[in-house]
Amino acid sequence: MGSRRPVHPVDGLSNVCLPPSHPTSSSPGQGDQGQGQGHRSGSQVATQTLVHDSVTSPHRSSGGAPASAGPPVSTGLILPAAGLPQAHGLEDLRRALTRQGVPEEALNIAAAAWGEGSRATYHAQWSAFLDWCSERGVNPSSVSVSDVLVFLQDRFDRGLQFSTIKSYISALGHFLPLFDGLSLGKHRLVSMFLKGVKRLRPPTRVVVPPWDLSIVLNYLSKPPFEPLASADFKHCLLKTVFLIAVASVARSSELAALDCRPPFTMVRRQYASLKHNEVFRPKVPTPQNVNRTINLQALPDSPSCPVRALNYYLQAAEQVRVRDCFQLFVSFASGNRAGRKVLPSTISGWLVTVIRDAYEDAGLPPPQVSGHTTRKMGTSRAWAAGASCEEICRAATWSSSLTFAQHYKLDVLPASSFSISSLALGEHDISSSSESD
Repeated sequence: MGSRRPVHPVDGLSNVCLPPSHPTSSSPGQGDQGQGQGHRSGSQVATQTLVHDSVTSPHRSSGGAPASAGPPVSTGLILPAAGLPQAHGLEDLRRALTRQGVPEEALNIAAAAWGEGSRATYHAQWSAFLDWCSERGVNPSSVSVSDVLVFLQDRFDRGLQFSTIKSYISALGHFLPLFDGLSLGKHRLVSMFLKGVKRLRPPTRVVVPPWDLSIVLNYLSKPPFEPLASADFKHCLLKTVFLIAVASVARSSELAALDCRPPFTMVRRQYASLKHNEVFRPKVPTPQNVNRTINLQALPDSPSCPVRALNYYLQAAEQVRVRDCFQLFVSFASGNRAGRKVLPSTISGWLVTVIRDAYEDAGLPPPQVSGHTTRKMGTSRAWAAGASCEEICRAATWSSSLTFAQHYKLDVLPASSFSISSLALGEHDISSSSESD
């Protein structure tokens, strides 16, 4: 792509920041902690096409993404026993709700209590249970608590952790009838089993950062990402997505819902403001989260400035974006997929690719990570740089600081105090602080 100048800034927005961590030196990797997360490939053609971009690293031969660490399900061609019901997702859930007394007129609203992600997880776990029943000739519509406990023991023997087994109990409880007048999760024997799982396989939390942000920022500050004025669309996109993911601590679903049109996207020299499209419903649909604005603060003279990258990206995207596609981040794929909408899983895959390629570029073993770890890294860096719990929870759309403390906070050393978007990407060399200790 030829040389281009950043688009003219547009005034009007409020401010948000993250830590300046300009990569002046590379730090050793933090090990192979974390779980890999792949994404399904394929395209869906409608008025606008949703596509997955396959990112081939310049440092490795093309290959599959890290295997997903989700719950194991049957993968062979297992023929169901005659008369056994098969999983049909929302249809099964509607039938279960009907059995529980929800009238036909209220089924759609009752089923909407679960978000798409929760429904997909419950469907996968219900499918795994049906496969297990099929293998053993058990009719899932008349199972006993003992049958369910044998199934959960099978999951435990496969190495599943406490939280996953607890999720299975929750999922099955939505589809199965009451046992002794109680839902599955409240049954005494199931509660006893779950307590045993927790004692034998207590929940663990990764507190050591699974990857080093300075290694990735250093990678993004070199060709083919810099200079941005001459970078091709693919690398301009990957750099912009990564910087905004860390600076905004947004989920992949939130990044996929950003709208490129004013007033959803506003840019000026010192700040940028991003909003979701009007049909997007966040994971926690409170009025504050539904109307959330992602505010990014510029990092002057830094190659890690998300506002600068966004400025260049918007101009580059104009050349490839298909008509009537207003998603901020669009596909860099070739052919008729170029410039079209992408799925959240594709954006997550881009983030994983950037992190792994940065490690390979530095001559280090690539870590096993998921795109979601950018939320851990961004919030932890912001905390270490002085952001308050209130600022972090507001940016990450968490209702309680316990979510950050229990599930996201990584052990990074504090630097100095700044405010949130400049605090995740700023110039603080936390790795050098660790070496001095």
